Amino acid sequence: MSWADTRQTIQTAVIWILLAAGAIGLWKVRTVLLLIFGAVLVAILLRTTAMEIAALTRLPVQVGLALATILLIAAVMLFVWLFGSQLSGQLSDVLKHAEAGESYLKSVFEKNSIEQFGSTVTQKGTSIITDIVTRAFSAGFQLVTGLLVTAISAIYLAAQPQLYRRGIAYLVPARTRPRALETIDLIGRTLKLWMLAQLLLMMLVALLSFVALIVIGLPNPAALALIAGLCEAVPYVGPFIGAIPALLVALTVGLIPALWTARAYLCVHLFEGYIATPLIERYFVTIPPVVILIGIVTVTLLFGTIGIILAAPITVMVYIAVKAIYSDDPLN
Repeated sequence: MSWADTRQTIQTAVIWILLAAGAIGLWKVRTVLLLIFGAVLVAILLRTTAMEIAALTRLPVQVGLALATILLIAAVMLFVWLFGSQLSGQLSDVLKHAEAGESYLKSVFEKNSIEQFGSTVTQKGTSIITDIVTRAFSAGFQLVTGLLVTAISAIYLAAQPQLYRRGIAYLVPARTRPRALETIDLIGRTLKLWMLAQLLLMMLVALLSFVALIVIGLPNPAALALIAGLCEAVPYVGPFIGAIPALLVALTVGLIPALWTARAYLCVHLFEGYIATPLIERYFVTIPPVVILIGIVTVTLLFGTIGIILAAPITVMVYIAVKAIYSDDPLN
């Protein structure tokens, strides 16, 4: 073997070793990557709000950003002050009722000699929600620290987006930087439109679910509606996840309320899926359903149950980035 062949072999081996080391490194810091992406989403929300404030008041964008940050903090504090203790108690009651509902289902399945199936259903029924809630409470100080880091990072990102935009572009060769900058801008616009659409759908589902649960007479309607609205952030899969706690709570009240709850959630999500979503997506952005579903599964496998919260926007980002590389019109 000549020296040229040996050098080529060594170079190839070094490249593969570096790629493997990079993949292992990214795997080790995957939680940090989630925090970074969360900060980007919050920064987009703050920047969008700041631009709207600046346009309405004719103030500088930086002043608008300061006002947007103050408004966001004030809104969170007001929400916690008005509903924090009440929702905390209701969420605790929901988990207790859900456990009682699981026990009821298990007893029903055992009586019908399908114990294994019943155990599987009841164990998986609220696993995603209870896992997220348990992790949130058990994380304690780490969770608060992560949220603070995300919030502070988001403010810096929103204050100087061009600085970080150029910084990312410098990671690619000079000849491809214009294309990289276009892709970054396109991803930012798409994520903004997607977030606005999802926020509207989440508020709509939460409101409709709250009204339906009040009419049915279930306990803790605010907490159940909040769960339904938050689960709407996970397209296609979220509505089914959000309905499980309500159905388990309804089972502790009686079979008839459980049937009415199932019917109500079905109606809410039929309205959301066939009327609200098409109308909203007409003005925002549409991503193929199969891509979203595959992305949700992939991100959840990579980052764990907590990753399902950001699975959809991560999928949107990757989808637009890949299309921007191989297509001149990524949104079509």
